[in-house]
Amino acid sequence: MDEKIYKLFIGQKNFMLENTSLDSLNQFMMTANFVLPELEPVKLEPVKLENIMVELIKPEPIIIKPILEKPNLEPVKLEPTKQTFHFYPKSKDSVFTCVYVAIYGEQALSQKGVNITNLLMNEKRLISEHCNSNPAVLKASNYKVTIAKMNEIKCELMTQPFMNKIGGLVACSIYYKRPIYAVFEEIGAYLRFESKEYVDNDEEDDSDDIILRINSSRIFLDQSGKSADIRAKYLALPHYEKPMLGASNYKLDELTAMYSRIFGPNETKMSKPEYYEKILVKMSACISAKLF
Repeated sequence: MDEKIYKLFIGQKNFMLENTSLDSLNQFMMTANFVLPELEPVKLEPVKLENIMVELIKPEPIIIKPILEKPNLEPVKLEPTKQTFHFYPKSKDSVFTCVYVAIYGEQALSQKGVNITNLLMNEKRLISEHCNSNPAVLKASNYKVTIAKMNEIKCELMTQPFMNKIGGLVACSIYYKRPIYAVFEEIGAYLRFESKEYVDNDEEDDSDDIILRINSSRIFLDQSGKSADIRAKYLALPHYEKPMLGASNYKLDELTAMYSRIFGPNETKMSKPEYYEKILVKMSACISAKLF
């Protein structure tokens, strides 16, 4: 046998010298005479659960707190937001458009196929006919009106395309029998046009009142205003043509207060005639101005 084979199995250099055949390896071979002893299975004793100590985690006690009674708190009363309804006329017939909307509603101007100019002219024609039916009709105004002024009002209703001055409210208040307030914000004053035939059954109910506000010659209908607030906060003017009485009817303190109301605080002291003149000029300019 080749020496390399012996080295592969035995790994000894002198193996061939001591052994001449492979029979000498029989003692190491797995034969019928050489069997591994049977190994007895390991017997495992069952584990008793009683011997296992299990440490239970005790849960924390639940503490139930008593419910506190809610204090008797009064609900907060929220005042409703005051809504304002203003109508700004787009027509050049500004004054009469505001009055017309106050009587018939804004929707009357938005009807299909209606010409607004013709609609307003037809309404003013009815007012003019009412005033011409009786020469004394305009005398029912709360303001004294001369005969010449009556004729002027009647003429303007039919000949003038636009009612853009306050004087036309004399005829409107008589025809519709509703009070009309013209409030001038610049001077903090107002005029109240009313028919003597108008009967106010409830002074607190001002639903019949028509409130027109004028600021820098811009007029609009205030449908959410209250006439009681106007009478309390604004100065009542004696007449739409003469906004002030004679100078002798006012004290210096009264004129000073009126001046501050219109022009703001004045550090320069003036005489009574000077105060009166400046106030009168300003008031007359506001009342006689053309409105838009």
